[in-house]
Amino acid sequence: MRWYDGQGVAAPWSAWSWWEMGPIDEMDWSGVEWIGANSTHEGLVPAPLLRAEFSVPEMPIRARAYVSAPGTAALHVNGQQVGTAVLDPAATRFDRTVLFSSYDIDGAVVPGRNLVGIVLGRGKYAEARESVWLWHEAPWWDQPKALVMLRLECADGFVRHVCSDPAWEWIDGPVRADSLLGGEEFDASYKRDGWTDPTQTYGDVKWQSTQRAAAPAGELRAQRQQPIRVIGTLPPVGRTTPRPGTSVVDFGRQLAGWVRLETTATDQTITVAYGEKLLPGGLVDIEQNFIQARMQVDTVRPAGRSLTHEPRFSYKGFRYVQIDCADPAADITVEARLAHTDVASIADFRCSEPLLNQIHEASRRSILENLHGISTDTPIYEKNGWTGDAYLSLYPSMINFDMPRFYTKWLQDIADCQRPTGEFPSIIPAAEWGYTDSTNRVKAPIPAWDIAYAEIAWALYWYHGDVRVLDDHYPRLRRYLQFLVDRYPDLIATGGLGDWHPPYIRRLCPEGHALYSTAYFFHWAVLLAKIARVLGKATEADGWSRLAARIYAAFNKVFGRPVDGQYAGEPRVGYRQAPNVVALGLGLVPEEQQAHIIDALIADLKRREHHLDTGSYGTRFLFEVLTRYGHVDDAFDILTRTDHPSYGYWFARGESTLWEGCTPQGDVEVAWEQSSAAWQTMVTVPANTSAELHLPDGRALTVEARHHTFQGQHR
Repeated sequence: MRWYDGQGVAAPWSAWSWWEMGPIDEMDWSGVEWIGANSTHEGLVPAPLLRAEFSVPEMPIRARAYVSAPGTAALHVNGQQVGTAVLDPAATRFDRTVLFSSYDIDGAVVPGRNLVGIVLGRGKYAEARESVWLWHEAPWWDQPKALVMLRLECADGFVRHVCSDPAWEWIDGPVRADSLLGGEEFDASYKRDGWTDPTQTYGDVKWQSTQRAAAPAGELRAQRQQPIRVIGTLPPVGRTTPRPGTSVVDFGRQLAGWVRLETTATDQTITVAYGEKLLPGGLVDIEQNFIQARMQVDTVRPAGRSLTHEPRFSYKGFRYVQIDCADPAADITVEARLAHTDVASIADFRCSEPLLNQIHEASRRSILENLHGISTDTPIYEKNGWTGDAYLSLYPSMINFDMPRFYTKWLQDIADCQRPTGEFPSIIPAAEWGYTDSTNRVKAPIPAWDIAYAEIAWALYWYHGDVRVLDDHYPRLRRYLQFLVDRYPDLIATGGLGDWHPPYIRRLCPEGHALYSTAYFFHWAVLLAKIARVLGKATEADGWSRLAARIYAAFNKVFGRPVDGQYAGEPRVGYRQAPNVVALGLGLVPEEQQAHIIDALIADLKRREHHLDTGSYGTRFLFEVLTRYGHVDDAFDILTRTDHPSYGYWFARGESTLWEGCTPQGDVEVAWEQSSAAWQTMVTVPANTSAELHLPDGRALTVEARHHTFQGQHR
């Protein structure tokens, strides 16, 4: 290949390259059958080992393996694991799409006897732990299964296929239970060293025949995004012993992955718990109410042997690891294994202000540690693909990393989760959680979260000129926007989650949600007009532009307050930064009012000594708006604060990533004064905390984070 510049001058020819095609349609999978363990276990079935023997007369000149296993799987050939991918393939809405992975196995297959095997994990396909997100009730739920095809090309052009079928055999493996959310249970007494090594025999182990398994309902598609890989290894920076038999290891920063554990021989079970915080006594804090079981806890039973072990079917978010073992003689060491989708870094940033460099590095870490086949909100508690988090991290991700393949896959996940009505849930992929008729509290639509669908498609076009992605998804984007129009005939979108998690407030902002939902209803119409124009659909583009103008008018009528120079939600709760910066950021403020809105914002920032008062959506636009209107120094002052609430405050407390909200910190202070006739009570509640206060006059109040003063008369 070569390219030409604007003057027609040719560049040198590129180096030769090549590509090959894997299976394209059902015909390419002819003769390959879905198989699984023919197990009689009740409850959680141990991760099965499936294998088959085959022979070839000569070394293949080209060998490929194609593997699909909804959940996760690891392929082995002749005693070696194939490739470097982990937690593969990526999660999808499995009743719409099931991915297969392709592996280069040149050199792995040898003349004569060979063994191919696969070990199966649950992932989100067969998650058995009961959770608030209903993965255990997913419409596709089934036991782990696999589809495997080896394509072996010989020198004479003959191609042989080795395919999964019921002639394969299986046996229980050492992973006795696995849960992406809960963790893994490993028992070394079931360890089958060399289980795909053709030189090994197991005279005392009886392998059983596999069984045909029902094919997943989803369409079989090639996994095109980068796989998840172990990216690095991190040693501990500290270790404590908070109680006999318990040690807590500190890795110095938040990360996503797991630990590799080494232990001397012991018969005692080792428990490994992962978390980002410590309890007052020094133990790892992993309390939660998301699943009805322990979360992020692995158990390892060495069964009297020295052992090196790392989990293979779950990942964790953590800084601290708590290790419990009743054997005082066991010498147990761990090192962290960092794992995420292997997207290449394409940019970097350095400046003379250390705190800005630290914010940038924390942002990059936060992005990477939430890439595990999908874009997630946190690697610790939920591991869910919240659309709001994906939208908020979109442009930093696109600027810093090679994201097109990753986002193209995730857009398909959104399309798979969309119902014919146009709605889709706020976590992608999802089971039956988050739809308008779901039983959970967070229900569709949430325009400010759902905008990720349109914004990611637009960003792939804007940064990479990919018109195909717009063309592929425009019909579904149009269906969603029409869904909003039909649902909100007055063009004021209610519901949603608002400016999520502002300082001093627990998650839900006090000004309500309708302002933000309506603002993004407007943004949906603006983006659809742009996309339609790129696709040459001028008439539709004009229609979306007219809709945007109508939403603009409705928004300003309901939420605009030109008299006092601010936008406010319902209920009216005094000045809030976020409604105003979002309105400015999305182009909803009439030109003649913009100066008043900016002046009020600057005045509030000065009252707060340049502390932000915004949650996730307000912060998305705060610095952009300040810079656009010439207040660069104010933006810099906010970014470089080190007291609460600020980025610097997080880092001063030892954090190394960006958190969902400003973390609770500080003392509860109570003081009182009284005279013979009156009393006065003063209370200070720390950030992100509420308190129940009982006053001398009998009142019981719930007070939020800040300083309060109450007065009264003695009766």
